[in-house]
Amino acid sequence: MDNIMIWVIGAAGMLGSDILQQIKNYNLPVCATDQECDITNTQTVENFLQSQKISCMINCAAFTDVNGAEQQKEKAFAVNARGPEVLASAAQQYRIPLIHFSTDYVFSGNKTSPYLETDNTGPLSVYGESKLAGEKAVQENCSNYYIIRISWLYGVNGKNFVKTMLRLLAEKPEINIVNDQYGSPTSSLYLGRNIAGLIKNFSGQWGIYHYADEGIITWYDFTCAIQELGKKYGILSQTAALKPVSTGEYPTPAVRPAYSGFCKNKIIKVLGFTVKPWRENLEEIIRLLAG
Repeated sequence: MDNIMIWVIGAAGMLGSDILQQIKNYNLPVCATDQECDITNTQTVENFLQSQKISCMINCAAFTDVNGAEQQKEKAFAVNARGPEVLASAAQQYRIPLIHFSTDYVFSGNKTSPYLETDNTGPLSVYGESKLAGEKAVQENCSNYYIIRISWLYGVNGKNFVKTMLRLLAEKPEINIVNDQYGSPTSSLYLGRNIAGLIKNFSGQWGIYHYADEGIITWYDFTCAIQELGKKYGILSQTAALKPVSTGEYPTPAVRPAYSGFCKNKIIKVLGFTVKPWRENLEEIIRLLAG
């Protein structure tokens, strides 16, 4: 891409901040906004596109409080559906590509083998419904887009499962962890590296893609590794007793899919993304958190 200026939207969040840093590492021209830019307002988005001469948009803005969305449906749909609709329409008008992120929660979790991009969706929660509506808005309003579905996202920045568990493991002698929901963690940092590489070498091949770290595990498996690595790098000094429990024993306002593993063959073959084992990426993040 010649004369590029990349716009990272939602740049203060976990994924946005990592993508922004990785783009800077490539020395690519980039600008960033967060809540100061209302992506649900068409005029606001168009004004920004014109003032900065944007050539590519990366939408990392999202309402990600899965349980909170059950009580805040209007807000979830505004950020997760209306925002992508406005961005996609602007991308089409200005003939620039849009990279948009979605989630494993668009699926029902009824499969027992990795989900393909072509599998039927069936969200179980308001959050999943709002993200699916965002996907459809992008597809209906924009030609040149990548929708990248990700799962169990975590990283150094922002709120996420790894940081929450490290805090709880340091505070509590015993923790109950769900052991019958299966999926794949996704390192925000490693995903950011792949996104920066994609921008540097756009290939077209627009559409929906699945991405996550390699390996399908349970939240209990993930927590055991977090504790082990937390102790290895000196973040944790005590060992908490981890008790595996069923989803039924640990009810939440929003229903989660029981299985949401992804098949990543398409994004590897078509876009050239690299995928690392989940434990390797987890160790990198915990090492960074340890300082």
